[in-house]
Amino acid sequence: MKIVVLTKNYGLGFTGATTSTYKLIQKWQTSGIDVEVIALNVRGKVNENVVIRPFKEALASCFFGKKKHDDEIGYSDDHLGWLLRLVGIKYIHTYHGNWPGAAKISIPMFFKSLFFIPMYLLTFALSEGVGTVSEVATSFIRFGQNNIFVARNGVDVEAVPLKSGKDFSGLNTLKILMVGNVDSRKFGDAVNLWEKFVGEVDEQKISVSVYGKTLNKELMSELTKTGLVSEMGFHNKIPYEEFDLFVSVSKSENLSIAETEAIVSGVPVLAYDVGGTDELVKEGLTGWLFEVGDLNGMYNTISLIKRANNLFFDNTSVIRNFSWDLTAAIYLENFEKIRQGECN
Repeated sequence: MKIVVLTKNYGLGFTGATTSTYKLIQKWQTSGIDVEVIALNVRGKVNENVVIRPFKEALASCFFGKKKHDDEIGYSDDHLGWLLRLVGIKYIHTYHGNWPGAAKISIPMFFKSLFFIPMYLLTFALSEGVGTVSEVATSFIRFGQNNIFVARNGVDVEAVPLKSGKDFSGLNTLKILMVGNVDSRKFGDAVNLWEKFVGEVDEQKISVSVYGKTLNKELMSELTKTGLVSEMGFHNKIPYEEFDLFVSVSKSENLSIAETEAIVSGVPVLAYDVGGTDELVKEGLTGWLFEVGDLNGMYNTISLIKRANNLFFDNTSVIRNFSWDLTAAIYLENFEKIRQGECN
């Protein structure tokens, strides 16, 4: 069996979706499976021993060539997956997106949704099945596909199992981590949040480190002007273990790999209650959830944490359930069903 991956962007760390695809390919290769990647853009680190073909060239050869695809099974991770079926390759799709919820964020996002939602529904409909990283996405996927399975994102960090709580005593500075491409969707509320802490007279200070590519330089400039935020830039490996809290004000998500890795690393998460985040962040157990825009609630919770010596925290269930080995095995099982003609 050979897996043909069709994706817009390929490379470790560029987005949560590209990281997931990289990790799954890595696991599939350990099972002795050959992998070919057809990518529009290749960025950052790629898997070893993988054939990478330019997007247009590969699709053209599939359309006009006489090659049969009997032993090939496709895998897609974005809205272009339907192209695999057009060239005769049966495929499984993974939905990492945050539509239709993202359409409500702004007028530009609404107009983008008019393109992306139909493309995803077409990709779902022409697939043999769709994997989703969260339960909440199944209601959208069902408009195009009934064969749906949940396959959680895994993590690539050292697990720090904690059951007895998180100790905050003796900290001079509460170190806060934010991760993601800096744009209005993920960081639009961050300036207003951190400005609430500016000028506070408190024994314990806060510092905020932002890891990710800066897409909106003006927004990043406003963040750093608070005097609390440092721009760290894009890194393949994020030192979660160096931080006390992970904070996200992203207004739409499916299920965040960064939040998963933070919790597995022993770091509580404060985030907006969007997408499948509530499947990961359990109130008072692995973190705290807030309605979108509830910056006062987030501010008050961080302020309470600053004054606390110990908080209850238990990440053992996340460590157990969010595994690349487990996820890769789920996909291999579904690939085998395609080979046996059991899908659709």
